[in-house]
Amino acid sequence: MASLLSLFVSLIPFFSWPAAAASPARDGVVGVIYALGTPDLPPPKKVADALVSAGVPRVLLIDPYPEGVAAFDSTGIRVTIGINNSHIPAIAKNSTEAFLWVGTNIQQPNVTVEAVSLGYSVYNGYPDLAPLLLPALKNLHTALTKADIDVPVTTCNSYDLVGSGFPPSKAEFNKSLAATYVKPLLAFLNSTRSPFLTDAFPIKLYRSGVVKLTSTGVLNFGADESSYLTDDATGLTYSNLFDSMVDAVVTAMTKLGYDDIPVVVSGTGWPSVGASNEPEASVLYAAEYNERLVVKQNMREGTPLRPGTTPLAYIYALFDDPRNKGDEFEGNWGIWTAELQQKYTIDFNPMNRGVGGRGLPGKKLLFAGWIVWVVFFSFFCE
Repeated sequence: MASLLSLFVSLIPFFSWPAAAASPARDGVVGVIYALGTPDLPPPKKVADALVSAGVPRVLLIDPYPEGVAAFDSTGIRVTIGINNSHIPAIAKNSTEAFLWVGTNIQQPNVTVEAVSLGYSVYNGYPDLAPLLLPALKNLHTALTKADIDVPVTTCNSYDLVGSGFPPSKAEFNKSLAATYVKPLLAFLNSTRSPFLTDAFPIKLYRSGVVKLTSTGVLNFGADESSYLTDDATGLTYSNLFDSMVDAVVTAMTKLGYDDIPVVVSGTGWPSVGASNEPEASVLYAAEYNERLVVKQNMREGTPLRPGTTPLAYIYALFDDPRNKGDEFEGNWGIWTAELQQKYTIDFNPMNRGVGGRGLPGKKLLFAGWIVWVVFFSFFCE
């Protein structure tokens, strides 16, 4: 128990989600998702050191275990711990289980933990776990509160929970889940000052026909002002799907009575390899999307519905993961190879906000990063 208490005393106060405030040394708002359980990777300490060298400011750890978390000791990287769905039943039993899990998995005094996220896509993907999620979240929060540690507890949701492509004004949570599960979750997040986590993969909207291909086979979305999309109900104009997906989630929460809960994008990105019938999955498009994402987010302009409030975002993923089955592109979202080489250059330094276009030398970056690169933006969905 002593080691558990020392853990709690050592945790660093939580980052201010709503305003995406700057940290002392690293104020970038885009991080990466690192699945510690991905096979055939270098040791976590070697990966953590490479992330420091690359200037990555924060990481969402999936499949966490003690040595993997400890690799981020004294790195200055802000860590969100992503607890797997399999732990939900035990943690839901009582707060003691929550204390034990945290004490076992977060033992290093100099690991900067800024949030704990329990479960992924529980409400619309794992019906047996859905009734247990909120009790488990409450137990985790109770465990941390009793130790006088202000670390928010939340869960990663799938964008599929929101029934909208475009426009954002039509977004609402799945009616069969909203009253029973989503609204109580929002009440908990609101009372604990915790963010709502959602993924946002524009390739899903592309594949569902929300955006169209031009005759050249390249997406024509945002290349100039005439190609922007406008939400007629709000009058707001969108130059990229990332913003529209974030605002769709904001709209859905507002319709349930919660209009100021912060949103964190717990997964976004673009696949770099696909099958022959998946030409949109390529290194070129992946580079453009992820580079523009970092540039745009570090400009701190927010979204049309929440100007000036920039959500944290995590690129999925740091490495390809052969465990992901389905379409060929599902296992090829990584921005690095297993040898710790970048597939393409992403500059995470928030001071380089005007830099971009390394995927296409000679092109100029205009406006807010994705305006000229609309074409590449809409290939970004999952």
